[in-house]
Amino acid sequence: MPFADITVPVDGSETAQRGIDYAIGLARRGGSVLHFCSVVDELIFDAEGACREAITAARERGIAADGKVVYGSVVPSIHQYAAETRSTALVLGSNARSGLARVVFGSVAEHLIAGSNVPVIAVHADDQRHDNGPITVAIDDSDAARAALALSIELACAWNEGLAIVHVAHEGRAPWHGAAELLDNAADAVRMAGVDFELVTALGHTAEQVVDGAERRRSSMIVVGTDVRSPIARLILGSVAGGVLERARLPVTVVPHHAVSAPSAGRTAALG
Repeated sequence: MPFADITVPVDGSETAQRGIDYAIGLARRGGSVLHFCSVVDELIFDAEGACREAITAARERGIAADGKVVYGSVVPSIHQYAAETRSTALVLGSNARSGLARVVFGSVAEHLIAGSNVPVIAVHADDQRHDNGPITVAIDDSDAARAALALSIELACAWNEGLAIVHVAHEGRAPWHGAAELLDNAADAVRMAGVDFELVTALGHTAEQVVDGAERRRSSMIVVGTDVRSPIARLILGSVAGGVLERARLPVTVVPHHAVSAPSAGRTAALG
């Protein structure tokens, strides 16, 4: 199961509720265990209540769930909690479309994505839900894209969905150099898994082409890889992943390629 354990940060807001609802839907499809966490800072007055409400919502739908109130800096605390629960994904509700800096928890989300050791699923306020649609995955010749394809194959197998494998070439360079081999290799990997798929090629702006195509084919999710070793502003806000996150009106999973050392543990209070 790709997402056996999922960490979901909560703060009692409508934005966080979108992440809760989507995570519950994922858990119902695949039997995941949900781990809610609320980080105590000056903006959160009832962290325990936020966690308890999320746990109750999950359990009322038959989903195994627990949670913790965490004391410390928001980003390291969430990463540490995800590591403690051995989560294989993070789910975040997004708040606006004027750039990734305005998603849930303000600019915290970009740091969560940049430092995450597991895939991060962003859920937008106006997402169109197509749970039976194909998963769209963007590929190029990078290790990050290969990681995104591997996860997409796992998800397609687990959810019995098809894949749309998209490669976008840029104008002004040899547009299809290496594309045939890249797509052939991707197709071979998907065939070995027994997943239905289509290969899609396009020319132009990568994020725009990926999002437009995914929305036309009513995809259930877009999956993109990112190499997060670059500075955050250039990496996230200026990257293909950042462009997809800002434009898409369906859930987006960002798959990191790197591995980071675990942050120091914070003080926690268990809820259950």
